[in-house]
Amino acid sequence: MASRKLTPEMVEEATELLLTGVPMDAAAMIFGVSESTMRRTIRHFQMYGRSLWSEYPTLVDDQTAEE
Repeated sequence: MASRKLTPEMVEEATELLLTGVPMDAAAMIFGVSESTMRRTIRHFQMYGRSLWSEYPTLVDDQTAEE
């Protein structure tokens, strides 16, 4: 299950920051979580998408993501 400290919107924003060159530790500090929590949550978000915050997360279908 997802981190209770990070919302889906926060993870999406953190991902955008990382793509612009912000270091992982700085992004974690901005959102008030540890670097390991940020890394884990982003990794799981990439695997499960927004369903990560549901009771039963399901894997994101790679083919759907490509369309």
